Amino acid sequence: MTSLHQLCLDHNVSLACAESMSGGAFSASITAMENASHYFRGGIVSYSTQSKIDLLDVSPQLIESYGVYSHECVKAMALGVRKAFNADLCVAISGEAGSQHNSLDQLHVVYSCILFHDKIETFKDSMDGNRNDIIKKSVEMLHQRCISLIERGTYGKE
Repeated sequence: MTSLHQLCLDHNVSLACAESMSGGAFSASITAMENASHYFRGGIVSYSTQSKIDLLDVSPQLIESYGVYSHECVKAMALGVRKAFNADLCVAISGEAGSQHNSLDQLHVVYSCILFHDKIETFKDSMDGNRNDIIKKSVEMLHQRCISLIERGTYGKE
């Protein structure tokens, strides 16, 4: 099976991420690999609502209208991280992995967005398990979805 790491290296695809509920786990999964510095431009852990606004330029009105757990928010996060790092492939993740219900009753719901050149895909997934299980599953799912998107699309910049 092809890894995201190998695809990025082989096809000169730069990568950046914006993380909320995963708290840097996606970035850590990338930087654990040797030579990740050849393609990984960086990541922003925007755990709080205010950091999404300040660091990723997510509109307060968007958050007020849709919430931080939404397709709209992760898309704005991905666009913000693209602006910050100018990467070919940008991912964003937000959701509720804790053991307490939030006001929108979205326990264990994970939203993610992947931008690859002109392609934008958002996802909503419900997951079982404890907090660590959900974060691990979310990171693995993001890897697989990035691989799929790269394999379906155009590789790195010409």
